[in-house]
Amino acid sequence: MTDLYPAPLPPPTPASTTAINILISLPELIQPIAEYFERPDICSCILVSRHWNQCFNPLLWNTVDTLSKPWRELFRRHDCKYDPPRDKIAAWIRETIARHGHHIQHLTATWNIVLEAVAANSACTNLTSLVVGSVMYHRKVTPLELETVTAALPHPPLTVLYATDQTATPLVQWLHLPWVSNRRIYRPGVVNEDLRRKITVERFWSLVQQNPGLVRLRFPYLGAMNDLSKDYILERLLALKELRDLDLELTLLDARTMLRLFPKLERLKIYNLDGLLMLCAQEQYSNLRHLGLRTYVLFTHVLKVLNHLPGLEELWIKGVAVEPLVLLRTTMASIPITLPPNGTSTRGNEVVICPPVIKSFTIDETLPRDDESIALLVRRFPRLVQIRAGVSRATKKALWEHCYYLEEMHGVKGGAEAWKRRRVEDERKRCK
Repeated sequence: MTDLYPAPLPPPTPASTTAINILISLPELIQPIAEYFERPDICSCILVSRHWNQCFNPLLWNTVDTLSKPWRELFRRHDCKYDPPRDKIAAWIRETIARHGHHIQHLTATWNIVLEAVAANSACTNLTSLVVGSVMYHRKVTPLELETVTAALPHPPLTVLYATDQTATPLVQWLHLPWVSNRRIYRPGVVNEDLRRKITVERFWSLVQQNPGLVRLRFPYLGAMNDLSKDYILERLLALKELRDLDLELTLLDARTMLRLFPKLERLKIYNLDGLLMLCAQEQYSNLRHLGLRTYVLFTHVLKVLNHLPGLEELWIKGVAVEPLVLLRTTMASIPITLPPNGTSTRGNEVVICPPVIKSFTIDETLPRDDESIALLVRRFPRLVQIRAGVSRATKKALWEHCYYLEEMHGVKGGAEAWKRRRVEDERKRCK
């Protein structure tokens, strides 16, 4: 009976312990192992020994996302009007990021206090992803003082712009960015909300400048971004040689310019679509996989743009602009479509365009009047797998007739179960 039980493991020797420590310290082994760990597991590993602390601490601070736990709860308490330790939390955030900011590679900073702390850390140069988007400012009991804001800038100027209620004569230049600061008059000692947002933009560009390895970048959702010259913005973006994912939010840059300057872009979200309508037939951007249009668009314009994006797999639109259905039908009939594997083919001097292989299609806001227009558009997406839009009778019929591979249909009872059953039944028939 004793043979049925496994023999006990021998006690670890100093040599085996050293070998395990050497093995676990190899970055190429730690990374795949840590991918299976939850955040509490990594915290436990840090407490094992000083050696493990050095190995796993960079992984713990690899990602800072203020939209997820535990940061979300932390800021909820920080912003509570009746919570006395608010100043202590702010001090802890600044101290923590000052200590561990050089480990951060993926940063989602929706809170101004985090953006301030990271921008003030000159060692934070390893970012590959910087997502800002909507910026939230914590409540202040006292008004924001000019001197306080100046001290919080990433590179405080030697002197400060100061204006009175009667005059706007600047004593010095306020920020490093090319703001026209004397357009507005500020009350003595108090910075108004417009200038607060400009300071946020200052911190954002400071981070971009000190992280040339950025792969993903999302601009702040602030109108102050458009106060900068386009040349200034493009000059800073051209320094990002590895940029693949760009979300411009409401910044009014031209989409055609962005694709020409960054032909390796794989994901682009943009507000201004007009430039893409001027592309010539030979201009093809096959690297782009995801296109987001942060505005209401005409489907006739979308069809023209798609002809230049043969590799596009995901299309996201904020909403549908009203247009005559007759015009949409005419436009669809006039666009030449062939079925080569990808890219374009040439017949003499004629360029024949292959439609993009759209697999995911999303419209944020739809109305009942949009149904027939959406139904006409999805006919052009025979490889569609996922649709997130208002789906009613005409669209559902078009999806059934033209989108055989559909797997997800949001907002409809039963989803795409009928499509899945049809594929199973067809496969069963082929096997017979």
